[in-house]
Amino acid sequence: MKLEKYDQYKSDIFNKLNFPFEAGKKMLDCGCGNGIDSEIFINEFGLETCGIDVYKDKNIDKIKGLTFKEAGIYNIPFNDDEFDYVFLHDVLHHIDEKNQSRKKHLQALDELKRVVKKNGKIIIVEGNRYNPLFYPHMVKMRGHNHFKQSYFKEIVSSAFNGYKIEFKFFECHLYPKNFLWFWKIYEKIMERYVPSRYLAYNVAVINSGEKDGSFIYYDGRVPKKNLLIQFLLILQWPLAFSFFRWIINAKLKNCENTGYIPGMRFLYGNIYAENAFLCDTFFVDYAPIYIGDGARFSFDNMIITSTHSLKDFKKITAKPVWIGKNVWVTSRCIIMPGVKIGDNSVISAGSIVRDDIPANCIAAGNPAKVVKYLE
Repeated sequence: MKLEKYDQYKSDIFNKLNFPFEAGKKMLDCGCGNGIDSEIFINEFGLETCGIDVYKDKNIDKIKGLTFKEAGIYNIPFNDDEFDYVFLHDVLHHIDEKNQSRKKHLQALDELKRVVKKNGKIIIVEGNRYNPLFYPHMVKMRGHNHFKQSYFKEIVSSAFNGYKIEFKFFECHLYPKNFLWFWKIYEKIMERYVPSRYLAYNVAVINSGEKDGSFIYYDGRVPKKNLLIQFLLILQWPLAFSFFRWIINAKLKNCENTGYIPGMRFLYGNIYAENAFLCDTFFVDYAPIYIGDGARFSFDNMIITSTHSLKDFKKITAKPVWIGKNVWVTSRCIIMPGVKIGDNSVISAGSIVRDDIPANCIAAGNPAKVVKYLE
């Protein structure tokens, strides 16, 4: 590959993506703009490349081998399961830049799922709103309404819930040639010492394979937690007062008619529940936790969705947990990442649930196993 023949920015961003494209595969460059990314896919990676955008740039006809169609992201004019790769580079924040409707963002991401093949890859690259260079230049001066990193991760995780997702964050800009050495030092400092929420680019690589058994990855530093929420949860006693419960409930935006008592804790509020009682359960919710209608928890339970890589402790892998309707998790139980518990089941006290539990049964032990089926 000779990425250097394009420009410093394009060379840097593809090198930092470091994605193993396979020659001969089919790529959709969604929101291809002037087509430079498409040209790189064709000439440097050997990909059969199609591009779409809401307008046709004057440079498009100069790119040999590119199939271009004028179209938007909500109605991609290609068949289902057609592409091995779908690529978006600074596109998603533009599709509803004035209102930034979450509904429209999810609608666009759903359309990407339609056109990508099973076990294909969707690669989303988005500028980060609060990067020290992007914010004054792109947001304030040029009016680009970039996403916060937390919102980027939330909509990607929601749209591709349960799929294998790898998040990456890095620094990359087009710099003046005369001072390139200075900016490369700046990049190294940013990537090594500054929290990832301030790095220039948010990247998500989604594997469109089967949902069951696939992981969500948070690569690098962990997502930022709300310190006020954590402080209130650790103190416990504020949860006895309605004002503080209102603050907590605002974070649990995906829980409806769901109760808890002081001692309940979570990290991010990544909990989906309805008509449930959480008691004082500790939710380690790096990945979503789904709790069915009527589920109940007794005292001192824990649900864990994550683990650390043995090779790199900073890398956290997480897997959603599903708890069915009318499940009763008794006391001092631990539910491990990726577990599914069927409707109407009971998890006996002190159990460690490592594997799926079927519906309508009582499970007990370490690891928890079915001891009785319920009629």
